[in-house]
Amino acid sequence: MAGNAGKGRPRGVPNRLSGELREMILDSLHAAGGVAYLSRMADEQPAAYLSLLAKLLPLEASLDAGPGQFVVSWLPPTN
Repeated sequence: MAGNAGKGRPRGVPNRLSGELREMILDSLHAAGGVAYLSRMADEQPAAYLSLLAKLLPLEASLDAGPGQFVVSWLPPTN
């Protein structure tokens, strides 16, 4: 065991705990109603819903669109 001490998990191997936690979160979303639940939360708790979107969607903002204009475009994830 001493030969492997400090090496951690090999590159490219997913963190099992993160994967399990992600599955639990997705399972709880499904149990709460999935899309219908998220739609209701968008209406009832817009600040929390928008905070969730901000964490999930990559954002590119441009100020060179012209005077008084602000352009926001959503980029696909780069995973």
